[in-house]
Amino acid sequence: MTRTTGPAEWSTREWHAGRARARHLEDPVHRPRLELAADRATTLLEYTGADTLVDIGAGDGGFLELVEPTVTAGVVLYGYDFTPANVAGAGDRGVAVFNRDLIDVLVTGVDGARPPAAGAGDRYVVTLLEVLEHLIDPVEVLAELAGDPAVIGLVASVPRGETAVGHSEGHLWAWPDGSFAAAVRGAGWLTITVDELDNTVIVTAIKEHTP
Repeated sequence: MTRTTGPAEWSTREWHAGRARARHLEDPVHRPRLELAADRATTLLEYTGADTLVDIGAGDGGFLELVEPTVTAGVVLYGYDFTPANVAGAGDRGVAVFNRDLIDVLVTGVDGARPPAAGAGDRYVVTLLEVLEHLIDPVEVLAELAGDPAVIGLVASVPRGETAVGHSEGHLWAWPDGSFAAAVRGAGWLTITVDELDNTVIVTAIKEHTP
């Protein structure tokens, strides 16, 4: 992976606080990747027997709205985002997205951060869809999740085709072809599928002991 020319402030809560609602589900550029990620997540939930899906960096809840009708009854779905406009938009969609920083979740552990309203759970699939490129240290985040005993599956995606100087606003990292799957594996995950679309790469992964 390659560090872009973007400033580190792009990773901060303060910078994201003023961003507009991200209506990716209604965007024809983004919807195909969300549909494929939803399919991968549903399959992973069934394979692992996980009881909870947590979408970190959930935007306005479009992915959760898309995946909700496809999961087995009883599986709990919720997400985190720290852009206020997105959290409010998720309420409009009728899905649960809580205003919380990813770092808080990692420090507490995914299960420890679980909102009381979500009830109890102990086996998690985490989704990180177009989130890692915004972070100061995305590989460390992947490794932290791999080391969390409650997390047994992962679906993650990053933009494809960006470079150090040719990238969208807010993106601190670009991922040459092949580098994202390698980073996921290097962080301690066993990759199951790697899907390369025109504008995104989606990796589905488990821990070696799963299920």
